[in-house]
Formats: sequence, structure tokens, C-alpha cells
Amino acid sequence: DSSYNSYVGSGVQGLGGMANYAATPGYHAIGTISGSANPYLAKFDANGVQQWMTVVGAGGGGDTIAEAENLSVTQDGAGGILMGYLVRRAMFAAGSAFTGTPGVVNLLGSPNGKTDLAFGKYSMTTGAQQWVTELSANGAGSYSSPISVSPAKDHNGAPFVLTVGSTGGVFDGTPGFTELGASPGSSGLVGAYSSTDGTQVWLWQFDHASVNGALQDSSGNTLVYGTTTAPY
Repeated sequence: DSSYNSYVGSGVQGLGGMANYAATPGYHAIGTISGSANPYLAKFDANGVQQWMTVVGAGGGGDTIAEAENLSVTQDGAGGILMGYLVRRAMFAAGSAFTGTPGVVNLLGSPNGKTDLAFGKYSMTTGAQQWVTELSANGAGSYSSPISVSPAKDHNGAPFVLTVGSTGGVFDGTPGFTELGASPGSSGLVGAYSSTDGTQVWLWQFDHASVNGALQDSSGNTLVYGTTTAPY
């Protein structure tokens, strides 16, 4: 950042890995730490001294865990750090995987998929979770996974969060959802979310296509790119 602080995101191996860091400066865990590689964020000052470390687990119970798969970390341009990651969900777990964790918890879709796309905002000062949003596709056994999370601005200059992912289900009934194509199959996702609380503004699903990335032009329009096997 502008003060030469550095922010690192990666994975730490469950309880065993957590024990190695629990005594380090500013350490705190969110939810239940388990799994093979829980996502974490850490801040270091200009001299390389650790300021804080946040490890993300899950609060939904069962075998539902957060994992540092397809990890994406960036500043949001509004005083926070954004991190996107995968949630490996137990088929019997109800509700959000982050029930009971700090800040605003948003669950979109039905919590019955195999994996979910999740992303959250964390304080640059303390590493505290401000909000977390979980996308769980409708349809038993369906999946969603993250590709990237990035800061963006609307046409009025207000900040929001732009996410890219993939899914094998649908998100009917969620705010601003639009599906392009006739049948889900393996589909690409791009969505916009409030930088303040992570609520969904809109979500587009491209059936039988992948979304490899998204960017903005100077007018706040979102440009999406990827590949498809179906005519549109």
C-alpha cells in the first residue's frame, strides 16, 4: 500500500498449521479451522514485521470447510482487502458455511452444492472480517468455484466488487440474476457486489461457456471474456 505495507494471502494446513502461527502478532482465526489448506491473510510493515494474520475457517458445522483453492487477493480501493476462495461443503450442512463468523454473512442460492464460491472483505488495519458472501448453486450436488475477485466502480464512481467464477448449477431467485443459454451445464459467472456489505447487485451466468476474466472501461461498463461451446 502507500505506506509500503505488504499483504500476503495463501493457505495454512488446518489445526497443525495453525499451531505454528497462533502465537504470532495479531493472529486470529475466523470460524472452525480444519481442512488441508485454510486461506489466510497477513500484513507486514515496511521492515517485514508481521502486523496481523487472519486464518479463515467456516462456521457452518459438519465437514464444511474453507480452502485456499483458486485463491484471489487484492485491495478494494476503499480501505479493505478482498479475498476469494473455495468452500468445500458437506452435503448435509445447512445454512451458510460462515454462520456465526464476524460481520455481515450473505448466502446466495441453496446450500446443497459440493463446493461454493466465497469471498470476503477484511480490514487493512486489523485483518478483521467485515463481510463474507457465499454463492451456493441451486441443485443437489452442484458446484461453484472462484476464479478472481477485484475492485471496480459503477458509472457514478461508487466502489463495488467484481467476481468471476464457474458453476454447474443455477442461481435463480438471487438479486439481479440473468442466465444466458438454455441449460446450465458447465457455466461461467460474473457478478457485482456491494463493497460495503457484500450484497449482490447483479449476477450473469453464461451457460456452456467459461468466463476467464472481466474488466471495466472508463464509463463503468463491465467487459467479460472467455470461451464458449454454444451459440449465443
